[in-house]
Amino acid sequence: MISNGRSITLWERDRERELTAAIALMKKEHKAEVEQLKAQNKERNSQLSHMKHMVFGRSSEKKSCFPAV
Repeated sequence: MISNGRSITLWERDRERELTAAIALMKKEHKAEVEQLKAQNKERNSQLSHMKHMVFGRSSEKKSCFPAV
């Protein structure tokens, strides 16, 4: 391989492989974290929808999720 008009040394080639492997590992870890956060977001949205329904739903005058003071 030639870069900038010169040959790449064995050390540079090994370093490039190490960095490529490190980047691939980081992408894999990042993907798992993103999936976990998406699942968490979906759960929070579901909880929010339920709370909105309890407060602003059709029969919100009859049932209250907040205790009377």
